Amino acid sequence: MEAQFSFCDISIAGTLRPNARNELDLIVEKSNSYLGLWKEYNNIETQNILHKVQQFGWVRYDHHQILPNGDRRFHLLREDNLEEKLKMLFVDAEAFCMEASEHQPQVDTIEGRKSKSQSFYGQIENVDLYNLQIELRPANLDDNLSPPTKGFLFISLQGDITRLPRRQMAETLIRTATCP
Repeated sequence: MEAQFSFCDISIAGTLRPNARNELDLIVEKSNSYLGLWKEYNNIETQNILHKVQQFGWVRYDHHQILPNGDRRFHLLREDNLEEKLKMLFVDAEAFCMEASEHQPQVDTIEGRKSKSQSFYGQIENVDLYNLQIELRPANLDDNLSPPTKGFLFISLQGDITRLPRRQMAETLIRTATCP
């Protein structure tokens, strides 16, 4: 006995998939849709991140030291607007991670900050306005990443550079009804 048969997806997701794409297209066209709000939120967040990075810019340090607990203390060079920059960090230290580089960072775009090599970055533990020092706790003590002997400290975008494209990819997958 012979018979022809085929498999079809009769799961809820499978039965909704053809209609889901059409419904999502209609929802997206509305300005107040969830995906529209999601996209707008992502755009606003990206602009806010870029604004903070540009507002802070960078500070230069001439040396650093490793503290007994593994934190790094960076000794900053005095320059214009340094105190204002440090106050910005002092007020909202837990919101920022700092990155160290031998080269002056590019702060025009988030894409311009992508790097092929990993660099030292860490959470701000202390901002000393009087002695012009910043203490950073390395993001991962197991990485064995060391900052350059002297260089630049700037707001790190390492987490944002990973998170924002992931969020955009998720939105695209939902919008095209191709998410798992």
